[in-house]
Amino acid sequence: MSLSDFLRSLQSRPKDELLGLSEFNSRKWIIEPVLSELGWSTDRWEDEREVIEEYAIRGTRVDYCLQIGGTNNVFLEAKKPSETLVRHEPQLFDYVRYGDVELAILTNCLDWWFYLPSAEGPWQHKPFVIINLLTGDPDALAESLGSYL
Repeated sequence: MSLSDFLRSLQSRPKDELLGLSEFNSRKWIIEPVLSELGWSTDRWEDEREVIEEYAIRGTRVDYCLQIGGTNNVFLEAKKPSETLVRHEPQLFDYVRYGDVELAILTNCLDWWFYLPSAEGPWQHKPFVIINLLTGDPDALAESLGSYL
């Protein structure tokens, strides 16, 4: 199944069903399939583009660390679909403060907020792009996700 097809399938589900998912299920049923379709390995260590769950950083854990060739590139913090993201921004910023990554993502599995930690000026509270998986053309959404990840 392509990412576009996956997004079409997701968009066809009742919104109430998606909002009722736990964080664990939304990670397994939404985030990991998206990452996998974008070429990130969620189940093998030997791949160049590896996803590490519960990545330890300074005594805490970020939900996902995306590495290329063993180098941290993306921190992704996930919440359940019914969560409002803005109240979880400080948590993501704490992870980024101690990790050198090019991109940080906060998601409730439906809304994906992308941040550039190395950008000049205050990047907190300013995602440079927001993608909602339930709105818009699945092909365009897949292309956008692919361009960032």
